[in-house]
Amino acid sequence: MLMFYPDQCVVIGGDGPIMISGKTHEYNTTWSGFYIGLEIEKQMTLTDKLRFYGQIGMPKYSSEGIWPNRTDWQQNPSFLDEGDNGALAYQLEMEYTMKLSDRLSLSLKADTNYFHVDKIGGEIYWAEYVEYTEVPAGNDDYDIVATKWPAYTEKVSDALKEATWRSFGLYLGLKYSF
Repeated sequence: MLMFYPDQCVVIGGDGPIMISGKTHEYNTTWSGFYIGLEIEKQMTLTDKLRFYGQIGMPKYSSEGIWPNRTDWQQNPSFLDEGDNGALAYQLEMEYTMKLSDRLSLSLKADTNYFHVDKIGGEIYWAEYVEYTEVPAGNDDYDIVATKWPAYTEKVSDALKEATWRSFGLYLGLKYSF
């Protein structure tokens, strides 16, 4: 059983709780594929312009996770998910630029990104572990029995039910032309 706390991980097993400080888990995700985009720029006056950008795509989703299933962090990776079932991605941007001088401009930009994929399969890599159980030995005594479970790979047809990532940004900045 894994329990997560801020900046530490506690692995609960037959040996009792083992504290792991620092990183608790890691996910590396890639969205890759074909995207098509369009950029439109309109010069409003001599000193300001407006720019719109949009893109859409149907990417492939790939994710690798590293969980602390072992206290020595040698289980890398813990799982892999890959697929493109129901995948959709888009990005929208709007930027307003006002010229302050021949070389300096003020820029205000807003953008949003969206990535989504539906149910896909994957593999989970289970680390070797030892499970300790108490077995009654009579007269209110108990024996401790250790069962060693080997490492194995489990294929899961619906490892990932759904993944969605969204972001929104608002930027204010200066642009300088050399």
